[in-house]
Order: sequence, then C-alpha cells, then structure tokens
Amino acid sequence: MIKLKLLNMRLHILPDEKIINRTIVYFEKVWPLQNTYLVLLPKGKKTCKHIDPSISKNIIVGDINSPQVINVKNQITGYGSIIVHYLTSEAASLINHIEHNNIMWIEWGGDMYNSFLMRKGFTLYSDYNQYLKFKFKFCPYWLAKILLKIKREYSFAIRYNAVKKIKYFIPDSMYGEYPLFLSYYPEFRHLKYRDFFYYPIQDIVGIDNLGRRAIGNSIFIGNSASETNNHIDALKKIQECHIMNDVIVPLSYGGCKKYTEFVLDSGNKILGDKFKPITQFLPLQEYNKYFYNASYFIYANYRQEAVGNILFAFYIGGKVFLRKSNPLYNFYKQLGLVLFSFEDISIDSFESPLTDKEYLNNKSIIEQTYSSQRLIELIKKSFPDE
Repeated sequence: MIKLKLLNMRLHILPDEKIINRTIVYFEKVWPLQNTYLVLLPKGKKTCKHIDPSISKNIIVGDINSPQVINVKNQITGYGSIIVHYLTSEAASLINHIEHNNIMWIEWGGDMYNSFLMRKGFTLYSDYNQYLKFKFKFCPYWLAKILLKIKREYSFAIRYNAVKKIKYFIPDSMYGEYPLFLSYYPEFRHLKYRDFFYYPIQDIVGIDNLGRRAIGNSIFIGNSASETNNHIDALKKIQECHIMNDVIVPLSYGGCKKYTEFVLDSGNKILGDKFKPITQFLPLQEYNKYFYNASYFIYANYRQEAVGNILFAFYIGGKVFLRKSNPLYNFYKQLGLVLFSFEDISIDSFESPLTDKEYLNNKSIIEQTYSSQRLIELIKKSFPDE
C-alpha cells in the first residue's frame, strides 16, 4: 500500500498527454509536494508515453482497476480537492465511484464538444458521413451510425453522471465556454466558474526565441490528425486560390490511421509537391521550427482546438484564420487580436503577412494574457484549499 500524506493535498487526475509535464511543474512551483498526480491510463496500458514520472515524487500511474488507483480511491476523502484535467471516460468512471464535495473539471474541448454538445446539434465535422466511414471502415453506413450512437451514448452517460458530482467548471481557453456549456445543459447550473490555461507562452516559444518572428511563406493547416480539423475544407480553400506556397500539415498524432491516410492521399492529389505533411512526432523545439517557416495558419475547426498552436502563431506574427462559428474566433477578437476568418480566405489572403504594427499588437496581447506569471497567479486563485 502507498502511504500518502494527505494534509493540504490536491489530487490531480490526469491523462497521459504531452502538456502535462509542464502543468505538473507549475503546480509544484505554487505548492511544492502538496499535489498528488494520478495518471489514469486506459485499460491494458501500463506505462506513460508522454509524462515523465521522475518530475515529481507524487506521480502515481495505473488503470482504473490497478492496485495503485484502488489505493487512492480508498483515501479519497483525505484530499482537499480533486482536479480533473480532461474528463476522459476513465476519469468520469472514477468520479462516479467516489464521494467528494470539491471536484474540479478542467475542460479541454473534446470532453465537452464531442461528448456533450455534438449530441445536441453542435457541428464538428463538415462531412459527418465521411467521418463515419473512418470510424467503422468495415461496416455499411447504417450499421456504423448505430454502432457509433451506442458507443457515444454509453460514454456520454458516464460523463453526464460525473458532471452531476462536479463543483467547478474550468475551461482551459476562454470564459465563453462556461455559458456555452450551460446553454446546452442548463441542468448543470450548479457548476461554478474558475479560470485557468495550459499555455504559458514563454514555455511554448522558449526563452531563446522570445523575440523571433516568422519569416517563411508557408501555410500551416491544423495541428493534428484529428478529424475535427476538417483538413479537406482547408486544402480545397487553398486549391481555389491557385497559390504556390508550401502547405505544412501536422499529422503526427490524434485521429485514426484511416483518416490520416485519407488526408495524405487527398493532400497529394489536391496540392501535389506543395503538400508537406508532418507524420513523425517531434520534440517541441523541432516542431516549432516549422512555425517560423510559415506566415499563414489555417484552422478549419468548428470547435475550440489547437490552442497552443494558435497562440504560438499569433505570437510570432502569423496570420491566423479561424471559422467564425469557432468560439475562439470571437474570444480572440474581444482580446484585441488581429485575426481573419476561414470563410473569407481568398488569393489576397496570402499576398502579404501581418504588418509590423499588427505583429507587435498580437505579440503584446499574448504576452500579457498567457504569461507564466499570470498562470501562477491563476493557480493560486483557482485551486486554493477549501
């Protein structure tokens, strides 16, 4: 049995994702050795792919049926708060098997839009029928639709019941997602709002690159192989403009193999040798080099997604294009950032990068809004002992 000193401890329930190492470092800066980090793996997985267990003495790794997780469940009432970073099915299932009066949900996007909002009509995919073909490639359409509905209803029920027990809703990107969620699910008005973000710009960019500006002429599309990037929409927009810029498309994580292959094939057919996919997962510094070779960044997502990539693009002087229906579009407009709409893309969009004035405006706003110091202050304010 693992003996935990629970006095003033916060229990973090975490997925094995690449931003978590940085997140752990910041919580340790604010409350050293006053956090327990439970990395909840899907069933069958034993080790982490992204999280480095050596960055804290209080990292526990296991699936929901492992002795490590069962031990934490048995001591759950000793924690002052439970902070769920991304409401996965595994995290929701754990919440449904415990009793605690101070559970906080840091929403990432997929856990709200894909699980909750889409089932009530929020658009995520330009071609939903095409999406079904990737998810159930060996099934006829009618059967795929039934199977996906069954799968989603089961996952939704687990998450829905978990939210009933949650006290705080904490979007990782913008306040607007709080009223948006409640507009679809008014029965969850018991949820209270708190503020937080995962993307301190100094860490994303790197200290040595804080004054560096993008100088390339390439076009960036999306941030992953997730189907919600709607890559084909963006590729066709570029095709319509008849431009000669290289087009960089990150496809190194997320999504399914069938969809990735579809984007690779479509990109080659639509753009030929101008299509430059990234298919290998790269360290952050290597990945960032591609950003400096681009000046135009297109995100055809209907929902909040790719926030770290978008902030980086703003900071280095990129021209950012978002759908007007994406909640991030209006949020960034309200912040005062210079950005452009996906719907209005034309050949003129790629004739010139941002002006110096626009670049400095965006850089200043990102520095103020997403600084490491502001993140530290938000951690102190949003996650105190109760």
